Parts: sequence; structure tokens; C-alpha cells
Amino acid sequence: MLGGENMEGANLNGTFLSGTGFEGANLRGAMLNLAEINRVSFKQANLSNISMEKASGSKVNFEQANLTSARLTKIDLSRSNFTGAKLIGADLSKGEFNRCEFRDADLSGANLVLSNLARSVLTGAKLAGTDFTDAYLYKTDIAGTDLSSVRGLQQDQLDSACGDRATKIPTGLKASPRWPCE
Repeated sequence: MLGGENMEGANLNGTFLSGTGFEGANLRGAMLNLAEINRVSFKQANLSNISMEKASGSKVNFEQANLTSARLTKIDLSRSNFTGAKLIGADLSKGEFNRCEFRDADLSGANLVLSNLARSVLTGAKLAGTDFTDAYLYKTDIAGTDLSSVRGLQQDQLDSACGDRATKIPTGLKASPRWPCE
């Protein structure tokens, strides 16, 4: 258990951390590239400027963590929890985030290019300036979410996602006739 520890700038590349608790820890600028992080808890941890490129894990808890400017490219984090997390300016491109919770997370200016967000929840998320170019949004819950200032979003992505009448969409796009989803 490493909760509350100061591990700023630590090199944990390629490590097996499954089941480790980093609640409230400071991992600012740390490197966890290619790390295995199944069922790890980073709840309320400072992960700003962290690099987790090609890390893998499921059911990872990032609830209320600070991931500002984090590099999470090509990461595989299915069924993980980002509720209330701060992902401002984070690079999540080419990541696997299927069935993840991003409820009330701040993804302002985040890069989600080519990411898989199938069946994830984005309700209440802040998405101003977030880039959704070629992101996979099959059954992604965007009900009531403000998408009006996102970048790269296309009509086919909206049509495969699950919105509702309260979902705000970018100019030039329209609500899917399939909304709300079953």
C-alpha cells in the first residue's frame, strides 16, 4: 500500500502493480509505461504529467485523480473509473476505454483521437475542446452532455452513441433518430 506517498518522477516502467493502492499519492511526472495496473487504486492521486503509454489494466480506480496533461496513449483500461477525475489536456489517443466511467470528469482539451469509448459513460463530463476525431462511440452514454464545443465529432459517431434531448451537439450535426437508447 503506497497511499499518500510522494513518488514524484518515479520510474515504474514495465512494473507489475496489480492490486496496489496509491490513494492520495503524489506521482506527478512519474513513468508507468508498459506497466500492468489491474485493480490499482489511484483515487485522489496526483498523476499530472504522468506517462502511462501502453500500460494495461482493468477496473482501475482514478476517481477524483488529477491527470492533467497526462500521457495515456495506446493504454488499455477497460472497465475503469474516472468519475470526477481531472484530465485537462490529457493525451488519451488510441486508448481502449470501453465500459469506463467518465461521469463528471473534466476532459477539457483532451485528445481522444482513435480511442475506443464503447459503452462508456460521459454524462456530466466537461468536454470543451476535446478532440473526438475517429473515436469509437458505440453505445457511449452522452445523455445531457454538452458536446457543442468538441472537435472532430462526426454524425456517424453521434448516431452510434446514446444521447437524449438534453444533449448539446456541435453546429452542423443533429441528434440521432435512435435516441434515447434502450
